[in-house]
Amino acid sequence: MSDFEFISSTLKGTVCDKVGKGGLTIWIGFGKKIKINGKRKHTYYLVVQMPWRFLQDKKIILASGDMYIPMDSTKPFDVGNDDNSLYDERVKELNTKLSHGIKVVEATFSAIGDITLSLENHLLFQTFIDESTKNEFWRFISNEKKESMHVVFWDI
Repeated sequence: MSDFEFISSTLKGTVCDKVGKGGLTIWIGFGKKIKINGKRKHTYYLVVQMPWRFLQDKKIILASGDMYIPMDSTKPFDVGNDDNSLYDERVKELNTKLSHGIKVVEATFSAIGDITLSLENHLLFQTFIDESTKNEFWRFISNEKKESMHVVFWDI
């Protein structure tokens, strides 16, 4: 089984629980929360370091470019390192939607590593690689004890 097939079969039917960020990198938490080293973590994470977007009913509701747009132009703005971006405002709305137990219907990967996650309630998550260099574009982390796995996709 390829890494793409493993990730796709793992995520299918799994709850997409929350979206967060670290700098300009986003993470998406899937599945139940489990205790690891005394901390509550999601069973699976998709960590994305390339352009991405969430759509609902064919309308973009949150995108990577939102991190570069200040919500309040009267406040200092440090891209990726504060809570004053359009992303910070809109991710709250998305996480409210996700808190209702929205599951992954399908996870597909292109030959070059682009990701499409079809979720319930007409939600869609898409990424696309926009570089011609070898770089880390995304990683999938499984925190399951029986199948602990860490897949890094950086080859184009």
